[in-house]
Amino acid sequence: ALYWTGFEGCKKIALEANPSLGVTASFMSGALAGGASAFVTTPFDVVKTRHQVHFAAGTEPPPTLTNLMSDIYRKEGGAALMTGWSARTIKAAAACSIMIGTYDFVKALIHSMRP
Repeated sequence: ALYWTGFEGCKKIALEANPSLGVTASFMSGALAGGASAFVTTPFDVVKTRHQVHFAAGTEPPPTLTNLMSDIYRKEGGAALMTGWSARTIKAAAACSIMIGTYDFVKALIHSMRP
């Protein structure tokens, strides 16, 4: 929901500012929305990954996600919840840009081929 709301908002602003952007607006908006969504959700990804590690290690019982998040924050500080944010943000920006940009490009190409 976060990604699609951001994508549609960015695309609308870009096309209102410059209607000739066309598919370029999709590439740019996909990158912005994907990167922003990845950044904002990084703490939850860190907690999910740590939970998977605890589960795989056979920790009995595995900690709840809220307990795990508060443990990370208390023992390692808030910065630990943002571990890997830069790589995750860059990867998501590139992936979302390519995915939605390619989709809109192919859609426009197909529409242009219609009689």
